[in-house]
Amino acid sequence: MKKLPLIYPFCYLVLSIALAGCDSSEPGSVKNYPNIVYILADDMGYGDISGLNADSKISTPNMDRLLAEGMQFSDAHSPSAVCTPTRYGILTGRYCFRTRLESGVLLGHQPSLIEPGRLTIASMLGEKGYNTACIGKWHLGLDFKKKDPDKPLVEGDIWDLSSTENVDYTAEIDGGPVDCGFDYSFIIPSSLDIQPYFYIRNKKIVNTDIIKIEGAPDENFQGKFWRPGDASRDFDFEQTLPLLTTEAVKFIETHAETNNGNPFFLYFPLPAPHTPWMPLSEFSGKSDAGRYGDFVTQVDHTVGEVLRVLDERGLADNTLVFLTSDN
Repeated sequence: MKKLPLIYPFCYLVLSIALAGCDSSEPGSVKNYPNIVYILADDMGYGDISGLNADSKISTPNMDRLLAEGMQFSDAHSPSAVCTPTRYGILTGRYCFRTRLESGVLLGHQPSLIEPGRLTIASMLGEKGYNTACIGKWHLGLDFKKKDPDKPLVEGDIWDLSSTENVDYTAEIDGGPVDCGFDYSFIIPSSLDIQPYFYIRNKKIVNTDIIKIEGAPDENFQGKFWRPGDASRDFDFEQTLPLLTTEAVKFIETHAETNNGNPFFLYFPLPAPHTPWMPLSEFSGKSDAGRYGDFVTQVDHTVGEVLRVLDERGLADNTLVFLTSDN
């Protein structure tokens, strides 16, 4: 398997080199292009990976496998210390300061940041014949519809909304991955501690039974934190990473079963180990770095699930696996 732990400023360059190295002169040669999986951890420290830090208190055997069998880029730099700018850079190859976002991150109800018609990695690879999917945390803005077009979408301070009654959660949502070159998407709008909390498949919310939920302060439970706001009635914070992992594995399995001869590109931006730190019980106590460390072990398990399905489906030898953290 071709595995490249990679910091994102090199992404366009490496993908261009990889595709240029494939023979495109023969009919049907798109089959020779490698599959690509890009795993983006959220707020994970460079030194958390045991293969990169002998003093790490977290065991990460699957990420260590990438290091052992792949290539490590250890001198690369993020243009920002927060989520949204990094994601914009990954997908467009441009610095985020060229957009309307001058600082900080977008919140869940703010409009999309990627300009209509902007070339993205997904649209670039789509032109090469790739089947493309985005599964995970989006955090690049979405264009929700209004119930009353003459009223504002939301009211109140953007970090503490007083009303979202004008948001039409039953309508299609524009500005997301499928409007940015992806064939398929299954996402949460932004970070797992920023409302709204639900899953969006392509352009539709999976469960439109929306309720108001209370926030979870981390006063007595370090890392268990999310802000109050709108959520699908059945939304379960603890099950978010497992569900997204299942969706990513399913996408790879479906490609293996119904392969039309084209390679695939899976952009897999994880919501973890960003807060809320909510590792499943099977990962509790698996590190010596507390609840955060246990959550990193669950992230490592997610990486392992991707590697497992690639191995089992015979896709490993022709797949580039990228792993990085967002900032």
